[in-house]
Amino acid sequence: SSRVERVDGTVRAVDTRRGYFMVEHSRGRVMTVTVPRNISSGDARRFERLRRGERVRAEVRTWSNNSQQAELVRFR
Repeated sequence: SSRVERVDGTVRAVDTRRGYFMVEHSRGRVMTVTVPRNISSGDARRFERLRRGERVRAEVRTWSNNSQQAELVRFR
């Protein structure tokens, strides 16, 4: 089962060609967030502009068996 949660943290890596970014949040936990192709154009532009070290707030979909990987729902 999946659930949507809010993530607020610091971008550690961005790979726009492979479609993901890594964010450090809550006491040093690092989460890999994949960016689906069907996101809004505004969120797509935000992803293209992400830079390492930047603060990011997003809603992501996680799965109960792996909280270190998620899929972007939208930026906040």
